[in-house]
Amino acid sequence: MTTSQKSDTVDSIMSAHVQTIGFDAPLSDALRLMVEDRFNAIPVINSEEKCVGILSRSDLTETLFAEDKEIDSNIDAGLPLAFVETCANKTVREVMSHDVAKVTPQTSITTACKIMKRHEIHHLPVVAEDGSIRGIVSSFDLMGWIAEREVC
Repeated sequence: MTTSQKSDTVDSIMSAHVQTIGFDAPLSDALRLMVEDRFNAIPVINSEEKCVGILSRSDLTETLFAEDKEIDSNIDAGLPLAFVETCANKTVREVMSHDVAKVTPQTSITTACKIMKRHEIHHLPVVAEDGSIRGIVSSFDLMGWIAEREVC
């Protein structure tokens, strides 16, 4: 593969040092991780460390604000009690997006763009042939690639 071909594949723009979370982890762990590390999405793995989905900021928001929850305050946590209960009683598996689109490191960047547009998503897990996570590519990564080429 030539250098120019490599630069047009997902592995040239993906974040390779990606944080993952297990599908049976408490939702509170995922929320804490996403807030502390300012992640918009986290690939979800099973016990064999295969990517089985993704947990996005949108997934969390839809779950936490799914209903008109009472705003009884949990004084100790400083959070509405209903939110605390939601995080304590749910696992990542219950909230994550299942059957997500994935790409491999060798997928072309233009193909990744088309997949994101078609599925109306902002993050794609990058997986090896065996399904293990190799990284994540975001719409922001794609915008950076476009900006570098001064396409717009």
